[in-house]
Amino acid sequence: MRSRSISVGVLVINEPAARTYKRIVEESQMLPSLVRLADYMITESLVTLVLNNLTDLLALLANPNKSKGVFLLTVNFVHELTTFTPNESDVLKTVNSNVVEGILQSMVGLPLVHFSAHSWH
Repeated sequence: MRSRSISVGVLVINEPAARTYKRIVEESQMLPSLVRLADYMITESLVTLVLNNLTDLLALLANPNKSKGVFLLTVNFVHELTTFTPNESDVLKTVNSNVVEGILQSMVGLPLVHFSAHSWH
């Protein structure tokens, strides 16, 4: 392919270079959309991962392994009284506050790409 130049007064425009520049400008204008798409895809993957792990945890709590169990606890027998350490409320509090709330706080704290009208100019 032969390169062709056009003289317009003092300005000389090389057609292949002009097409390349135009393509570069068009692609650079699409870059924010690409970054936004990648951000959405990563966030969606993390949300799916969290939901799958919470579903697995719920399944484990609903149907524990009969031979191994789920939690380590101590059973005390004292004069017609049986106590469990930790008790049920402590276990539920730990699962809810430490595990579930920790996961949710981690998800809320994810750094997301913020877009504004002036961020890519």
